[in-house]
Amino acid sequence: MNGRPIFLRGTLECSIWPLTGYPPTDLAAWQRIYRIMKSYGLNHIRFHSWCPPEAAFAAADIEGIIIQAEGPMANANAGQDPKRDEFIEAEFKRMVDTYGNHPSFCIMTLGNEYGGPDELLSRWVALLIQRDPRHLYSSASSAQKTENRQWTEIADGRGIFSSATDRDLRGVVSKNPKPIIGHEIGQWMYYPDFNEIKKWTGVMALRNYEMIRDDMEKKHLLDLESQYVQASGRFATLLYKEEIEVLLRTPGYAGFSLLDLHDYPTQGTALVGPLDAFWDSKGFISPEAFHQYCGPTVPLLRMTKRAYSSDEIFEAGAEIAHYGQADLLKAQPLWSIKDEQGRELGSGKLPGLDIPAGKLTALGGIKTALAGVRTPGKFTVTVALEGTAYTNSWEIWVYPAIETPKPPADVVVCEKWDKAKAALPGRWPAGC
Repeated sequence: MNGRPIFLRGTLECSIWPLTGYPPTDLAAWQRIYRIMKSYGLNHIRFHSWCPPEAAFAAADIEGIIIQAEGPMANANAGQDPKRDEFIEAEFKRMVDTYGNHPSFCIMTLGNEYGGPDELLSRWVALLIQRDPRHLYSSASSAQKTENRQWTEIADGRGIFSSATDRDLRGVVSKNPKPIIGHEIGQWMYYPDFNEIKKWTGVMALRNYEMIRDDMEKKHLLDLESQYVQASGRFATLLYKEEIEVLLRTPGYAGFSLLDLHDYPTQGTALVGPLDAFWDSKGFISPEAFHQYCGPTVPLLRMTKRAYSSDEIFEAGAEIAHYGQADLLKAQPLWSIKDEQGRELGSGKLPGLDIPAGKLTALGGIKTALAGVRTPGKFTVTVALEGTAYTNSWEIWVYPAIETPKPPADVVVCEKWDKAKAALPGRWPAGC
């Protein structure tokens, strides 16, 4: 962006408008959405297989949001219907001709998850590059890739497979010569909160919520619904943190679009966001807390596990993903480990350094004994930059080491009979 590397932190917009069924065309409505996005650390929005109205671009210009528009085709291969192909090609031209002057219109794909004849898809990408070279273009999101694409949107490497925080996607980056944006990252499910039903007072109704509610009532589980909401919501929110950090830990990764910061209850009840379909918080995480691991500058931690015993040494590597506007000069990294009462188990300073903008930087290693732990407990590891708001935290669990009890002097413990016989010669009956 203007000569400096940036990292796209985005969400989808799948044309979700519960009260009207159509998108707003006034600045204020779009500014509200973009300001909410920014409060959660996002700078990018992908319009899933559609192009938003003028007001969306104008508001994004004001708020500093990067727009990814898409052709109006999804999950249906090109080249199978000449009339449809003709319409799609004409629509590509109309999109860049109508909205191309907006500085917020930065990137575009041909649509969502479709392929077709490479000759046709490559021609469409070339047509867009030639018609308006101010933007970057790619083939359909997370689908068939054309050689002339200027960036790539892929789903490779999605998911969380352990509690460790040392995984990244270097292997995925090394196989792709073009900048990579993660496709529909997350997709962690939140259980439906039936209190939301009363908010849908317009042209749409949450019949799917009603069906789930009736099913729970039939199974005599309705009194547990609030617990289902809390358990799933807290877990999903934690998983979003983990998946975002995988991408931030990957050198050379270009960004992601979440599926989604807010719910998409009109596609198979895809309740995939910490916000509901109205862009209102569900109460599981504050914008400030989300921003700590989804912002332009994020401290990171690589550790191989979360559970320790008190006879172990805690070791981890600290890093920072910094995509701010300028280098951070003479930065002083700090770390600490505290229990749930705020008592310190360990802390320290890592070597001071200059942190360049536009890349991932190693801060140093953390190493401390856990011998002070006498009772099982949850501890919080924090990495921060002194004198700034840049801080991030992770939970670990530490248990007192288990001492193997020594048997009495006249008792021998063995795993196999032959060892027992060797340890007690002459004490075995004949033939035993």
